[in-house]
Amino acid sequence: MIDDHPIEPHDFVSGVKVVDIGDIRVSRGLSRHRYESCQHKNTVYDEKERRIYCQDCEKGIHPFDAFVKIVKWHAQAVAKINSERKQVEESLEFSIRSRAAKNIDIEWRAKNTCPACPSCSEALLPEDFADGVKMTVGKEFARRKRGLK
Repeated sequence: MIDDHPIEPHDFVSGVKVVDIGDIRVSRGLSRHRYESCQHKNTVYDEKERRIYCQDCEKGIHPFDAFVKIVKWHAQAVAKINSERKQVEESLEFSIRSRAAKNIDIEWRAKNTCPACPSCSEALLPEDFADGVKMTVGKEFARRKRGLK
């Protein structure tokens, strides 16, 4: 059951020598009641009784706590989906580079033909890249120039 007992303010006018730690917790916005060891992982909602409770410890859960639990679960699920999406995009980009390098290599191994630049149709010979790439262009600039993405 949800404990809806009102917090009773204590009057310390008489000069209490020992301060109840429960009062300090209440003044900080925390509950006087002890922390439950059950994490309420098996939360169940009953539409007929209009209540939310834990199936493990069979105690009622406050609706706000159940809402926070759902929001946290949802945030974790979204973070996991975004992480997996990023991994897929990176693997696709790597795959495209690998396939492109493989196709260029196949064309360079041909006896009578060589690959050509897609924008200017200039031949790309292996000798042009034997000592490394001497001139580079930004990928974003090249894509915009060709009208891609």
